[in-house]
Amino acid sequence: MAGLTLTPRGALAVLLRRLHWVRGASGEVRDGKPELLSASNQRGDSPATLMQIEHGRMQVTTADQAASAPTTPIQPAPPGLTDPLTLSWGYLQRPPPTRTFTVPLLINDKVQTAHITPQRTTLKWQGQEVACTLLDAHSAQSSATLRIWLRQSDGLPLQVELGMGDRYGLDVVQTLAAVPDGLPAAHVQH
Repeated sequence: MAGLTLTPRGALAVLLRRLHWVRGASGEVRDGKPELLSASNQRGDSPATLMQIEHGRMQVTTADQAASAPTTPIQPAPPGLTDPLTLSWGYLQRPPPTRTFTVPLLINDKVQTAHITPQRTTLKWQGQEVACTLLDAHSAQSSATLRIWLRQSDGLPLQVELGMGDRYGLDVVQTLAAVPDGLPAAHVQH
């Protein structure tokens, strides 16, 4: 078996390194709504940004600061703060929302006010039409968009689409490859 390794050089290498993006989040459901507890964000070769949310306060540090300066300024965190990851998984095993709502949403390292409109729809997933609730989120502070397809039966996020907006001109689509153990498989809708 042969393999091929491509090593970019010059401007292409710099561009690809900057496109590398790693995002992590941890949250929980409080009063029936998903809320963010911590998040990390790293783009390219810059140090990761770390956010901790506790008792209505958010502490933001970089990975470099965390080791050298444990005390950084604390900012107020809006009640109900969430992010795309926490919002996507926050309705698992719970009924998806049915009414339009507004939520503070952490996108990258900035808090935006997102207006979310739930819509009943179907999604073709693994060759089957699955009944879903589409959470369609928009913010006046950004041209970015967020669309989350939650399986109607159990709130499982089957697909998440993040439109990076005019600044980046890129859409990221994440489709769940398999149903996690312990959850039922998809059912065909007629």
